[in-house]
Amino acid sequence: MENALASKAGALSPFCNFPPSMAMGSFGAGPDKCHRARYHFSQHGIFAVGWFWFLGTLIPVLGLVQVGEFAMADRYAYVPLIGIFVMIAFGLADLADARRVRTIWRVIPALCVLTAFAFATFHQMGYWNSDYDLWLHTLEVAESPMTHNALGVALMHPSRS
Repeated sequence: MENALASKAGALSPFCNFPPSMAMGSFGAGPDKCHRARYHFSQHGIFAVGWFWFLGTLIPVLGLVQVGEFAMADRYAYVPLIGIFVMIAFGLADLADARRVRTIWRVIPALCVLTAFAFATFHQMGYWNSDYDLWLHTLEVAESPMTHNALGVALMHPSRS
């Protein structure tokens, strides 16, 4: 538990400018969300699957269980979101069924979202042409010592780029 609190305090400190007591109060919001979700579990079983996926896979991300040498495994943050997306997808499908939405009106938004993702993917692929391009873009977005080092390595070894 100490590892989790230390990693969260370290993660919040550069981005947030509020007292630690306020950050600690946010940890109490979890039980309330679990209590409210219980109603949805009884009505729709898929909400239980999504919610417990989210909570179960959030453990390494929060630092309750240390993974490797790092206090907080934020590189795994996408895995818990799968549970949230499962709840959203099946919840929207249930809502569409309840309102008798025709199939075409279900397909059109899905195609729009997939098209937007395709354009975003195509745009991002341009940064992966070489190691230099990738690390230069990373440096433009988020500056860190590791990024400077990786960019230097890419400049020293242009044949690998």
